[in-house]
Amino acid sequence: MKTATSHVPSLCTRPTSSAREDVEGKVVDYFAAVEGGLQIEPDGAGREALATDYAKMLEDQVMVGDALPFDELMKACAKLAQQANDAAKEQTA
Repeated sequence: MKTATSHVPSLCTRPTSSAREDVEGKVVDYFAAVEGGLQIEPDGAGREALATDYAKMLEDQVMVGDALPFDELMKACAKLAQQANDAAKEQTA
């Protein structure tokens, strides 16, 4: 008698595909993010879309307090990502 088995992914291996894609349709590799490849500063079309949205939020006064200019915010995001990546790489070294 043949029994049905369900596929349960291993927690120790990378899945072969991801349901998440970036604005350009590229698959986002979440495992790379926790292994020292985190990028929270978007580039390309994603950056352009975020800059436009951020400008609209500033215009509509959605931000509370003193909001950073977009370029400064992106620099802060890049710095934070670098700190996280450095820490992740230290853990795997």
